[in-house]
Amino acid sequence: MTLTPRESPGRFAGRAALAPLAALLFAAAAAPTCPAQSEADPSSDARTLPPPPRPSEGVHFKFTADAWFPRLNGDVAFDGLQLDVADDLGLDGTQATFDGRLDVQLDLATLSLSGFSFESSGSATARSSASFGGLSVAPGDPVDSEYSIDSIAFEAGFALWRPLSDQPWPWSPRVRNEGNVSPVPAAKGDYRADLRFVPLAGVRWIGLEQRMDAPSGSASFNGDWVAMYGGLGLLLTVRMPEAVPFLDRIVVGGSGAFGGFVSGGSGTMWQVRTGIDLFITANLAISAGYQLLEIDADEGGYDASVGLQGLFIGGSFHF
Repeated sequence: MTLTPRESPGRFAGRAALAPLAALLFAAAAAPTCPAQSEADPSSDARTLPPPPRPSEGVHFKFTADAWFPRLNGDVAFDGLQLDVADDLGLDGTQATFDGRLDVQLDLATLSLSGFSFESSGSATARSSASFGGLSVAPGDPVDSEYSIDSIAFEAGFALWRPLSDQPWPWSPRVRNEGNVSPVPAAKGDYRADLRFVPLAGVRWIGLEQRMDAPSGSASFNGDWVAMYGGLGLLLTVRMPEAVPFLDRIVVGGSGAFGGFVSGGSGTMWQVRTGIDLFITANLAISAGYQLLEIDADEGGYDASVGLQGLFIGGSFHF
């Protein structure tokens, strides 16, 4: 008879205690392993990056050529009494004048170069005795006059506040404004509307020439004046929906500035320009508006308190 040795109760209890531990180790070994996640999650970093600029931001150029129709108004004097340019000189007719402008947008900054050339001539009958630069005029004398103003201005502006954009202030974080996205595919995610408040500063050269002819002779004055000025501009761009297929966008803008002459004459000047651009394509626009330039200055006995104001119409090319 074969005798089988009996296991002691203590050894059996030890094996029973190890069974759960072995099962746990087996389950851990069989479970799929997951790669350790790095502390810097690329997808998380991508979500925190600022949104890219909109298509209308960045570098852009705009050339505008207008036909301006201003009238000359005010008073002039040259070593004599003040003469009204309309009643005494007959210079108040509307004159077609070329007015050109080049704007360069550098994201928030804008650089502008503009200029015009105005000429007017007229005739009148002297209402009373007068003198102009040594020229004596008697009552009833015929008087012929010519007046010209040429001007070139360089201006710099900075979009300080854009309340509808992804970055309202230059120092604020850039966060995409999902509520201001044009649904038109051609807009490529650009703003539905963009409003800019633009402080500006500039320098303007004015070349002024006046001539008067009377039976007793002729007299003339010409001067070159330079003024520095500052002001504020406002620009609103609205993109048209697909329901308006003949317009890409509408741009409405205006600016006003005041300054003083620092060379040539002494005195002040101020200017206003407001207009609208109807973009029939992404690059071409029909432009119209109103422009005013007022001068109150004197030099060497010549005193001019005159202004040019009138409507303009033309076209703009933007790229």
